[in-house]
Amino acid sequence: MSLLRAIEKVMQRFSVDHSVRVTESTTHDFSKEKRTWGHDISFEPIDGDPERGKVYGWCYGIKIGDYLILQNGEGTTRYQVEDIKYRNDPPDMFFGTAVFAPRNHDGLAKEH
Repeated sequence: MSLLRAIEKVMQRFSVDHSVRVTESTTHDFSKEKRTWGHDISFEPIDGDPERGKVYGWCYGIKIGDYLILQNGEGTTRYQVEDIKYRNDPPDMFFGTAVFAPRNHDGLAKEH
């Protein structure tokens, strides 16, 4: 068995799937002032599209449908989690995808 194949098998054993849809969403703030040890994120655009990307980082409790506030220059941008998976070691490490979710400022919808 190749080393790569062995590593893949080990990673599968330690992967926890938390891909459960929920109706109540939570907002997780990863703006510059809120990023700390154990509460950090990275965003990589998928195919160069800044409206959809891979996210990975450290934070407990992120679920599909939750919102992520990410630093964008001097401001922030909101994304919604499409998919998320946690690892067992460390247990707060996650990998997922998120899509741009503009904030509604017309007063008709609840601000997230």
